[in-house]
Amino acid sequence: MHVACTSNDRYLPHVATLMQSLAASNLPRAITLHLLHDDTVTPQMQGQLHEDATRLGIGLTLRQPDAALLQTLPPSGSHYPPLIWYRIFLPDLLVEVDRVLYLDADTLVLQDLRPLWSLDLDQVLLAAVAQPAEPSHSQPALARLGLPPDADYLNSGVLLMDLRRMREEHFSRQMIDTGQAQAEEWKDSAHFRLPDQDAFNLVCAGRWLKLHPRWNCLASLFLSNGLEDLAQGDALELGEAVASPAIVHFEGSGYAKPWNYRCVHPLRHLYRAYRRRTPWPLEQLEDADLAARVLRPLPPRVQLKIARLKQRARRKGH
Repeated sequence: MHVACTSNDRYLPHVATLMQSLAASNLPRAITLHLLHDDTVTPQMQGQLHEDATRLGIGLTLRQPDAALLQTLPPSGSHYPPLIWYRIFLPDLLVEVDRVLYLDADTLVLQDLRPLWSLDLDQVLLAAVAQPAEPSHSQPALARLGLPPDADYLNSGVLLMDLRRMREEHFSRQMIDTGQAQAEEWKDSAHFRLPDQDAFNLVCAGRWLKLHPRWNCLASLFLSNGLEDLAQGDALELGEAVASPAIVHFEGSGYAKPWNYRCVHPLRHLYRAYRRRTPWPLEQLEDADLAARVLRPLPPRVQLKIARLKQRARRKGH
């Protein structure tokens, strides 16, 4: 089984934590982890990760895309580094691999991945979980991208990718061209926040298989006011995902990040337990400022409501 991640020095401890969860819930010797990294990941850090992978019994390859490839990357916006685009090169860098499971660094694997790995992709480029339909995110994204209002908007944090088909169809080139076009159209807009995910939705429109949400159990499922607020039609599946997640994705704000003091995610303890086993144990939580300490005693729902009110106020201010 081939698994891929991308990372810089800041996110390498999260990759190491993910690797721990992979080894705990799957057969380590059946897994090869391919890491695409930037130049901030030092040789010392690479050596530490290699030692940890060897101890766990997981195969590990590390690749840094060359400068010529990186010069072709579309803009990544003001919120993320160019690293978010590296995964589009997986078909070209892993030429000996026909299929790979891409995982964002802020995920944990909690169950056997073989049922996902063995899925028949038929004629599609990839399989992914759809972002729950919500007025503030996925629905406006569909309209902005010119996709049908009843289409699904994929979340690109977990992708089962058919690399062979992608090579045949010059997928990387399509993603670069689409990303560049989107950047030109939206570069001065507040909507230019997830350019890589938008490009995946455009290039793969009508060419991706929708997975059960348990394969990418998003933080919004745990932190929303109620599953019915996200998607009436999918409430049953979303409930199943929360009850038995196979892959947990800590996407979103600090309230969803287990390494952040503000985190209220109910599975944060799992991340912290796995992180303690890595070469980079979590010594101090991020953003433990006075405001966070004042809010900490409040129930999680109250904290999240206050955060949403602040976010709306900031948007109105702009």
